[in-house]
Amino acid sequence: MSTLEINSKDFVKLKDKVILITGIVTFFQAAFQFAFALPGGSSGIGLGVVKLLLSIGARVTSVDLTAPPASEDFTSQSPTFTFEKCNVCDWKALRSVFSRVVEREGRLDAVFANAGNNPNMSPGAVGSRLMMRLRILELAGVNPRTRFIDDEIDPTDGQLKEPDLSCLETNLYGVISTVKLAVHHMRAREIQGSIVITASVSSWTRFGAVDYTTSKHAVLGFMRGLLPHTSRLPVPIRINCIAPNWTKSGLVTEEIVAPTGFGLSTPEEVAQSVGLLMTDKARNGEVIFVDGGRYWEIGKTLEGDGVGSFVGPAMPPGTSDLTNWEQYVEFCRRMNMALGIM
Repeated sequence: MSTLEINSKDFVKLKDKVILITGIVTFFQAAFQFAFALPGGSSGIGLGVVKLLLSIGARVTSVDLTAPPASEDFTSQSPTFTFEKCNVCDWKALRSVFSRVVEREGRLDAVFANAGNNPNMSPGAVGSRLMMRLRILELAGVNPRTRFIDDEIDPTDGQLKEPDLSCLETNLYGVISTVKLAVHHMRAREIQGSIVITASVSSWTRFGAVDYTTSKHAVLGFMRGLLPHTSRLPVPIRINCIAPNWTKSGLVTEEIVAPTGFGLSTPEEVAQSVGLLMTDKARNGEVIFVDGGRYWEIGKTLEGDGVGSFVGPAMPPGTSDLTNWEQYVEFCRRMNMALGIM
C-alpha cells in the first residue's frame, strides 16, 4: 500500500463551485475555549476545508450551530462565504438550509458531511469551568460518553435508563440526512456532484469510545451501501470518505495524544484529502486515510486484500483466477443481484 501524492494545483477546478459543509466549528470547540479560557478561536477539519475552498474561489456555505470564531471573519473577508446556523439533527431545518442554498446559488456541486458530536449543553448550564473541563474531556472521547453496558438508573422511575444515542444522532443520522438532501438537489439539477463524508481511523479499529466508534463504522458502511445506487444514477454522483487519524483542534492536543505515541495531523493537511476527493472524478467509493500529512487510499486494501481474500472460496467456479480485489468486486456484484441491482 503506497502513499498518495496530492497535487493541490488541481483544486483550481473548484473555483466558483457551490459547496456546502456541515460542522465547520463544533460545539466542543466553542465550549473548550470557554472552559479553558483560551484566547482566539479553535479550528478543526471543517474550518480547514473552508479556508482551502475560499482560497480557491469556491462558493461556500457552512452549516453548524456555532458561527466561525471571530478571528476567522469569513463573512466580511469573502463575498463567497455564507454561514447558516442549523442543527443537522433537525430534518426540517436542514432541509430549509439546502433549499435556501440552491435557491440563492442555482446549483449544488459538492457537499462535505463533516458534522460531529453535538451534546445539548451550554457553558451556562454546566455552571463552572472546572465542571465543563471534565465534561468536555468525557465528550471528546478521552472517556467514552456511554459504553452501553453500564447500569444507569433513571431517577424518575428507578428503572434501567435508556442509552444515550446523541453521538449516533449527529455522527450517523445527521450524515444520512445531509447526504439524502445532497443527492436530492444534485439529481434534480442533473449535476455530477461530489459528496465527501468524514469517517475516521475509528471506522475499522477497536477504539473504546463505543458510541463514537459505532457511528464511524456506520458511516463507512453507509457510503459503501450507497455506492451501487449513486453510481447508477442517470447522472452519477460520486461519494467518498476521508478517515483521519488524530487531528489537531481545540480539543485534540499534543498532551491528549502523547500517551499513544501518535503524531497529529493538522486541519489543513486533512483538507487536502477533501480537495482531492472533490476534484478527481475518477475517485468513487474510496477511503482516504490521513496521518500527519501522509495519505493512503485504503479501500482497495481493506476490501480486496482483506474481504476479497476470504470470500474467494465462496465464489462460484470459474472465478479462482481473479485477484483479491476482483473477487471482492464480483462478490459485491452478485450480492446486489439479489436486490435487482445489476
